[in-house]
Amino acid sequence: MPESHASRGARRGRRLLLDLGDEIRAARTAAALSLATVAEAAGISPTELSRIERGLAPWLDVLVAARLCAVVGLALSVRAFPGGNPLRDAGHLRLISTFSVRLGPGLRVRTEVPIGDARDQRAWDQTVSDRADTVAVEHETRLTDAQALARRVALKSRDSGIERVLLVLADTKANRTAVAGAREVLRPLFPLDGAEVLAALAAGRVPPAGGIVFIRVPAAGRQQGRSTAA
Repeated sequence: MPESHASRGARRGRRLLLDLGDEIRAARTAAALSLATVAEAAGISPTELSRIERGLAPWLDVLVAARLCAVVGLALSVRAFPGGNPLRDAGHLRLISTFSVRLGPGLRVRTEVPIGDARDQRAWDQTVSDRADTVAVEHETRLTDAQALARRVALKSRDSGIERVLLVLADTKANRTAVAGAREVLRPLFPLDGAEVLAALAAGRVPPAGGIVFIRVPAAGRQQGRSTAA
């Protein structure tokens, strides 16, 4: 069974607590500081500090960690970076489903396809293959940052070895406006228009290049909508 988003986050959190504890302990001992001295300066008990150094403090927050680091001569840095696909909502799942039923016979479809080995948490939303070729598919219910999406897709394409990517967007005014305003950014990755992409897929063939397709997504409980060209 695939690891859930919450489980993956918890596993990484435990690893981060262990690593941070090791760094704090190493810095404290290198500075010849006792548990009691550092704990008092940081406003916690020696017992709490001992648990933090052993990675056994799931209650540890950023402010306490930053104080501890400062006391032992470290500077805490916290940032987030792309590390896997986010949780998908019902609208996103309907978009994938509506697109999938438009695929012609003979095509092989896979979902949540890993980019690399187990250490790389990224995945394509789908891949679609015919007898000769494979194309990756990314689905977006709302396009908010075309440049960020283009960078993400380019990196995933490079690291997975799949050169052709289809961008499937919910057919909304906001998304069409976003695409129109970012054509120069998106065109190198998605040169085909939606009509060409849909024609190839309906015939059971992988398109010869990447492209953008707009999909009219049905509201919850309604029948699936129809595809429209970019």
